[in-house]
Amino acid sequence: MSIQPAGQPDSETNAFTSSQRIEQMPTTDQEQSVTVNNSEGLHARPADQFVRLAMQFDSEITVCKHGVDAVDGKSILSILTLCATRGTELVIRAQGDDAEDAVCQLSKLVELGFDE
Repeated sequence: MSIQPAGQPDSETNAFTSSQRIEQMPTTDQEQSVTVNNSEGLHARPADQFVRLAMQFDSEITVCKHGVDAVDGKSILSILTLCATRGTELVIRAQGDDAEDAVCQLSKLVELGFDE
């Protein structure tokens, strides 16, 4: 068996050695549609609550209104640009190892009207 440069498979077995394998963590994508229920919509205080909760997760989080204009779910200014009034449907998306938990908790926050 010959020694191959790093990242090259062994020519005899056409397989990478254990030191050459790259372990990849699986990431998951999750999304959930929610409706803004609180009377004043997604104004500064609820947007702050949303962002503070989103920041607790490692996943990349985006929020989308009407299927377009996806914004960063961890940026209060981006969230405010959605101009989401009562009755607005939003899609919360997360990509990463904790995506399922992130979408679940953020959706619950919106559905419960931000405790207003």
